[in-house]
Amino acid sequence: MNDKLYIGHIASFFGLKGEVKIVSNNNHLDKIFKVGNKIFIEDEEHIINTFRLHKKNVLISLKGYEHINLIERFLKKNVYINRKDLLLSSNEYLYSDLLNNKVIYNNKELGIVSEVLINKINPLIKVNNIIIPLSEKYLEKIDIKNKIIYVKDIRELII
Repeated sequence: MNDKLYIGHIASFFGLKGEVKIVSNNNHLDKIFKVGNKIFIEDEEHIINTFRLHKKNVLISLKGYEHINLIERFLKKNVYINRKDLLLSSNEYLYSDLLNNKVIYNNKELGIVSEVLINKINPLIKVNNIIIPLSEKYLEKIDIKNKIIYVKDIRELII
């Protein structure tokens, strides 16, 4: 797995005190954007000063950047974090970890996860033209280390 993980992009500014709005389709936002965590805007290292959620978006401020004039250059930039800084337990993963995983159904490869979709009920993975909910009903096992997702009972999802 890559050392740096893509965790979102800076969509806009929020207020005059240097907060940026980050669009992130990941889970574990509280671990990703924890105050004190080191993040990278493109290749530039920064420390998170504040974190809060606002209408499904992440709002953060960065140490040393407490005014809107100081953060203008970050607009539309990608944001990354070092995987080791996340402190995820062995059974936790980020939705972005599911991209490019093989999907196995009845001991046959269905394809590769091309997209993770977020909806109100639960996240979904897209494999070829099949959309599979990430729920216990359809998931048998997720093996992040080997990049394999085992699914079950998906016959009703196949058109």
